[in-house]
Amino acid sequence: MEHDSKAIKSIEVCHLYLTDSPPSRLVIDYHIDEARKITTTTEGSIIILVDDQHLRRLKRSDYFPLLHYLCNEVQADFISFETDLFVYTNDWLKSQSNMQELGKVIKKKYNGIPQCSHYIAIWYLLRLGYIQDTHNKVLNISNKYPSFVGSELVSVLSENNRPYEEQTESEIFAFCKRNLTGKITRVYYPEPGVANG
Repeated sequence: MEHDSKAIKSIEVCHLYLTDSPPSRLVIDYHIDEARKITTTTEGSIIILVDDQHLRRLKRSDYFPLLHYLCNEVQADFISFETDLFVYTNDWLKSQSNMQELGKVIKKKYNGIPQCSHYIAIWYLLRLGYIQDTHNKVLNISNKYPSFVGSELVSVLSENNRPYEEQTESEIFAFCKRNLTGKITRVYYPEPGVANG
């Protein structure tokens, strides 16, 4: 059954950070358990963002079995890869009151490559529908919802993500032309090593 996407929440779970050292199944299962604490009590489309910026030797396809397992376990509706969001950099910059200054910083300091806080901003504005997914970079894998866009966002994140999220709020969203008040909720949980001793 399809839902009206604007009436639901967009719930991000398992913001997965990939490197050339694959995470253990134990770690993945821990993230899945944390995600379920929210998804079993909150109605909305479930979406996964995969941070694949740090892959060098391995490719995305090397992780497809793991991603398939993860998506099945959390009953994900959508998935996207962070490096794919690059195409929306200019759309995001147009939403910033400090567009020219920010564009210069990215060009000079980071060789034109958006950094983590910039991708977070792009990601959230996409999920709220303020940036249109004209390049189809968010993949519908369940057909339960016609769109990943929600009127409110929930992001279930590990504590490791908190500094980047806070940087996005203070350095990016503080200058955003869109009113984001009350539209983004973040739920943080401890990293596996911290939680399990």
